[in-house]
Amino acid sequence: MKSNVVWALAFGVTLLVLLTGVFLLFRTQFGKTPHVIETDQSEASFLADKFIEVPLVTDSERQETNPGNRYAYNVHFPTIAIMSHPDLAKEANAVVTTFVEDIIVNFTKNISEPFDNTALAGLTSDLSMRFTAQLVSPTIISIRFDISEYYAGAAHPNSRIRVLNYDMEEHRILATSDLFASSTDALPFLSDFTRTQLEHAPNASFDESRHELLLLGTEPTIENFANIALNESGLVVFFNPYQIAPYARGSQTVPIPLEALNQLLIPRIEEAIRLGKANITEATPEK
Repeated sequence: MKSNVVWALAFGVTLLVLLTGVFLLFRTQFGKTPHVIETDQSEASFLADKFIEVPLVTDSERQETNPGNRYAYNVHFPTIAIMSHPDLAKEANAVVTTFVEDIIVNFTKNISEPFDNTALAGLTSDLSMRFTAQLVSPTIISIRFDISEYYAGAAHPNSRIRVLNYDMEEHRILATSDLFASSTDALPFLSDFTRTQLEHAPNASFDESRHELLLLGTEPTIENFANIALNESGLVVFFNPYQIAPYARGSQTVPIPLEALNQLLIPRIEEAIRLGKANITEATPEK
């Protein structure tokens, strides 16, 4: 009798273990998984402990025409969606909205009438802005804004690029100094690298005054390197008109590959770039 009881208990425990294993296997194979990472083995351990969801970026627009004050603007900016973390998306969108509003407010404040009103009766001041998502990773977004402003009576529009780097996990805008482990090391590197690339660019030609402008615009200062974006290959440095070249040359761009940075970046910036490079796809349960 006692042996039968022992046998029955052993059988019950074994059956329970088997059923538990089948349940866990079923849930793993057919349950909903937020995201799946398809990447190589070298990045597998790097990404193993990260919750991965790439934000969705869509285009939003604001526009206004004000005949009384003779100005108009049309600006496009990103709206961020994160299905599993809507609170982080809300914070990111608030940061973008503040960024956009500052540009609009500064534009309207700068509108002036330097000449006789009758001479400018048919002219308006205009602002336009477009954006490009340079990097969209689960932790950091990097957005390039192309801005063009024309003030009534001016000889030509003024164009410039501004970059917004935002760390969604740490809830803060990233300045250039926040990208690097040491600004003391980073700024001389940025100066030397970009200067060399620009001097040896195809069709580059400099007289003495233009070369002096290039040297001034690439001096190792935070102001000269205020517009640095992240992308899936590393960094991109943007120089606005007049900074290193005459207005007619437009904005200048210098990409810096990750391998050239030689660990100058702080680890979480490298992490964001690698997460941006990973092939991340949304998974859905089988039906």
